[in-house]
Amino acid sequence: MEAMPVLARIPKAELHVHFEGTITPDLRRTCAQRNGLEADLDRFPLCGIGPVAGNGIVTPGTPPAEALRAFLSVYDASIATIRTERDVYEIVMEHGRSRLADNVVYSEVFFDPQAHVDRGVSFDELLSGLTAGVADSNARYGLETALIMCFHRDRPADEALEMLRLARRWREHIIGVGLDDNEIDGWTSAFRPVFDAARSEGYHLTSHCDCDLPNATADIRRCLDILRVERIDHGIDVLYDEDLVADSIERNICFTVCPTWRHGETAPRRLSALRTMLDRGLLVTVNSDDPGLFASGTLGPLMSRLIESELFDSSDYYRLARNSFIASWLADDAKERYLKAVDAYALETRTG
Repeated sequence: MEAMPVLARIPKAELHVHFEGTITPDLRRTCAQRNGLEADLDRFPLCGIGPVAGNGIVTPGTPPAEALRAFLSVYDASIATIRTERDVYEIVMEHGRSRLADNVVYSEVFFDPQAHVDRGVSFDELLSGLTAGVADSNARYGLETALIMCFHRDRPADEALEMLRLARRWREHIIGVGLDDNEIDGWTSAFRPVFDAARSEGYHLTSHCDCDLPNATADIRRCLDILRVERIDHGIDVLYDEDLVADSIERNICFTVCPTWRHGETAPRRLSALRTMLDRGLLVTVNSDDPGLFASGTLGPLMSRLIESELFDSSDYYRLARNSFIASWLADDAKERYLKAVDAYALETRTG
């Protein structure tokens, strides 16, 4: 444990965090009250405790598909408090402060425009708040941030194509596109034209493949072969298919794993899968996903909890930190700069 102070200072990147899921309970309440939505706070009376269904916490043993739906209901209620460019800007700035504390020096942040446009927040208003917040938080805290625009898997692909069209005037600020939210049958094939269009416009490509759902392993294969993504978000079900493991290693596919835990739980989830993925030689990163909604919180405390378990040690921490930059969509020279910084901390640990 003597290495912990050094580990806490190690530079880290985060490749799987949702802008909408970074909102803190206090800021969520501020947004709700500022926008005249006090009554809506009753929809999540235990701000930050989730995922919940109604007033009950999802318990161990809840089927994964049901747990995902329950989480998304709280997620949607939380998003409903975000109504203005000012709200967006303040959320980004607050997340920048938390990143500084965790030494997350680079982050690729998801945002979901469809959820905001539905409530009357225009695409341009959303992007104006996001880009201003990114610019100011980067300047104030010495960070680097990139934005990834996500489409909802359970909504028509034509809507995603419209979001892609609206994004063109903001193209320089958006590094990639992805898919998230709930699943429907055939979503990978439906989004092939969207991903083909995004690829032609120079975007990087990723997609969520959530954990332990009946079709999760097959979805990973379809994302690789139909959508031709560069990364898979979550994706631990890759382990159920040996050919898929080998193919993912050959293609250098990154899996952005989120060993988060809910309020009422005492330890990270999915640690055994994460350990196996590392041991099998898959390119894996650790991420906080929705730190404002999960008990696991932001990336720094989450990673510290990993090495407190018997499955990981400080060498794994450094390996995961290196992976986070290797798998990022940074330019090669920036990757090299950050990797040298990680290696310097590793040397300090060995010689200190």
